[in-house]
Amino acid sequence: GVSRAELWGRDPSIVIWMWSAIMAVTLGVGLLPITTTNVLYGWVYGWGPGCFAAMCTYQVAALIGYFIARHTSHARVDTLIEEDDTARRVRWALLHQSRGRAVLIVALWRLSGFPFPFSNLVLTSCGVRLPTYQLATLVGMLPRVLVATFVSSTAARTGARDIVDLVRRSQHPVLLLIGGALALGVLAMITYIARTALQRATADADADRDARQRDAAPQAADPGADSDGENAGARDGAGRTQKAD
Repeated sequence: GVSRAELWGRDPSIVIWMWSAIMAVTLGVGLLPITTTNVLYGWVYGWGPGCFAAMCTYQVAALIGYFIARHTSHARVDTLIEEDDTARRVRWALLHQSRGRAVLIVALWRLSGFPFPFSNLVLTSCGVRLPTYQLATLVGMLPRVLVATFVSSTAARTGARDIVDLVRRSQHPVLLLIGGALALGVLAMITYIARTALQRATADADADRDARQRDAAPQAADPGADSDGENAGARDGAGRTQKAD
């Protein structure tokens, strides 16, 4: 473990932005989980600077992931989406909803805590426009970042060098465990609320998709029905004309 002062050095702003640039690339290519990164930012840089730096990092990481996903095999991405019910509903909703609705759906997706690289692949393959993608990423990730950086920065203010040292320094380990459990409970509640809202937001997409599939089914089953009916009508008309003559 390393103390905050040792990592900040003489010019903390340079350290923060160098760290953030490295983390953005690492997250953009999918090598680190978001939760661990939130804890690191809060622990090392405090709540305010840590939260701000983390959100800037995620914006750059999302942008990197966006351009990586654009050059990924669409066949592989389609397979991943079809294997996940939520991802399938989200793709249908994004393809057939308004831009404002798309911002809401993408923000709820980010808030739901799905893996960052998987989210980048799904959202990019759904054809989400870059401004919508970046705005919704900012809105959707902010609550989780606020909670995680606040908890870790509060723990760091005790002077502990790492989690083990924090437990050793604590005079009330039971209260420490309760606080940790409450923090995890808040994150779990955020995830549950976001996923429930996401399911409701995409429910209309399911109904619309089923209706379109039902309408398309008869035509697919008998594509020549309309043309046969027209031919039959033409033959009947020709027969009536010959009788009249």
